[in-house]
Amino acid sequence: METQQLLVLVVESDLMFAVRIESVLKKLGYRVKTVGDANKAVEFASEQTLFLSIVSMGREKLAPIEVIARLKALPNPAPVLGFLSHTLIPEVRERAKAAGCDLLVPNSSIVTRLPLLIERFKAKAGKALEFEALEEEE
Repeated sequence: METQQLLVLVVESDLMFAVRIESVLKKLGYRVKTVGDANKAVEFASEQTLFLSIVSMGREKLAPIEVIARLKALPNPAPVLGFLSHTLIPEVRERAKAAGCDLLVPNSSIVTRLPLLIERFKAKAGKALEFEALEEEE
């Protein structure tokens, strides 16, 4: 399967949530590295070729806006999928976009619709991405 070679970075400090995301990604055939520290996440990304970075936007300790900006500043940056509570998306939308986030979705979508979200990135591989924010399930 082609996705076995593709690596996804998950930046999430909540282990219970991270395990759910990892489980879906592994079932889809991706290699997954979960990191719960901002500096370690950027360091890891700088040493790897990533297909996608998934960043929890709801964990202030992770400094998600800064992490996204640092990930996007790397040579050949991967697309970034950010997620957080649907109630916070309106207030975070512009900062996430400015930092370089490609897609911002509610927590519920990251768990229930992750395969469909990943298909969006696969379909646009090699093409310019436009920022999107999904405030509720499609």
